[in-house]
Amino acid sequence: MNSFDLLKDVEFKEEHALAETILADRDTRLIRFSLLPGQSIKEHSAPSSPVYIIILEGTGLFTDGEDNVKEFGVNSCVKYEQGEKHSVSAQDEKLVFIALLRGSPRD
Repeated sequence: MNSFDLLKDVEFKEEHALAETILADRDTRLIRFSLLPGQSIKEHSAPSSPVYIIILEGTGLFTDGEDNVKEFGVNSCVKYEQGEKHSVSAQDEKLVFIALLRGSPRD
């Protein structure tokens, strides 16, 4: 059994949003993102996996490839389909979330 404290030792960078890999094996990728107010992650996609995002702290604006924007906060889960473009921006407070993807980046 493995366990992870998802908020332990969270770091923030003044220059940009921070992505930290918590777990990466052939089956799963678990990445923690931390953003300061006003920071964002530019539009991108995950071509080999759906993306499940679980918000742990703060509030963010989550945009899909159709430019639909929704605000989500703590205890929300957002799913982007495989290959779906998306972006994220932090609001007036720090934003911390986990992204869960299937497989390694090369799958």
